[in-house]
Amino acid sequence: MAAPLRILVIDDDESVRKLVWAVLHREGHEIVQAGSGKAGLAALEAGAFDVVLTDKNLGDISGLELIARIRTSHPTLPVVLMTGAPERITSGAMPDAYLPKPFRSLKTLVEAVDEAVEKQRIAALRRSAQERLAGLRSVLHPAPGQR
Repeated sequence: MAAPLRILVIDDDESVRKLVWAVLHREGHEIVQAGSGKAGLAALEAGAFDVVLTDKNLGDISGLELIARIRTSHPTLPVVLMTGAPERITSGAMPDAYLPKPFRSLKTLVEAVDEAVEKQRIAALRRSAQERLAGLRSVLHPAPGQR
């Protein structure tokens, strides 16, 4: 089992939040629930999370708008979009993983969280490698005034 994660679940449907809580809690994760986009944003400001699961259709804000706000304030935070609409988002703020609703199986819920976390881990490794490469380039090819 992977290390326990602190997960924020944002959905206006209490039964979905309870199901997600039960499945992910059983996996050893700490779950914080929010019943609206506004409550989810407040929870993000109040504490640190390892991943966010949000519904696409919230009562007060769209899940896509919520993802855009999360990307602005927490650009490296993994986000899973739960949606009943099968189409993928092709522009704007992109989630790291999709979770179709209704869930095909409870295993898909765990897999979506794992996928989102892994995507962000790989992105962080890529950023680190690019920074190291830029540093090496500056040593090998210093600017004209730095020789």
